[in-house]
Amino acid sequence: GRWDRPATDANLLAEITKAFPAVDQLGQPKPQPVRYKIVAAADLPQDRTYRNAWRHDGDKFDHDMAKAREIHLDRVRKFRAIELDRLDREWMKANGQSDAKAAKDIETQRQALRDAPTALPVEQAATIDQLKALWPADLPR
Repeated sequence: GRWDRPATDANLLAEITKAFPAVDQLGQPKPQPVRYKIVAAADLPQDRTYRNAWRHDGDKFDHDMAKAREIHLDRVRKFRAIELDRLDREWMKANGQSDAKAAKDIETQRQALRDAPTALPVEQAATIDQLKALWPADLPR
């Protein structure tokens, strides 16, 4: 079975208090979260690509661009690792078949992927749409 409680102020405060105890393991007082807000699903951004970079200013949601940039680079690195793995196998196959031209072409692709995160001008992206546009052409989405 499932146990549900209504999202009343008292129930929310009880859950927050459980999640953030008033004292640490040594019995020292800890700062407590003092604010929360119930928001409607319609108030949440529809695009969840950079969801962990959301912040709420008390009125509306927007993105913490520094966090969004970190998320973007982490995603690039994840997809890059998959693509590098595939290219590593192709490179080994080309070397095993003594196909120097294919091995050189693959190595060029591998180097471009290695350089991808550092070559992206993510610091220049001021909006989420600009950040999304900075995706290496060599990587699938």
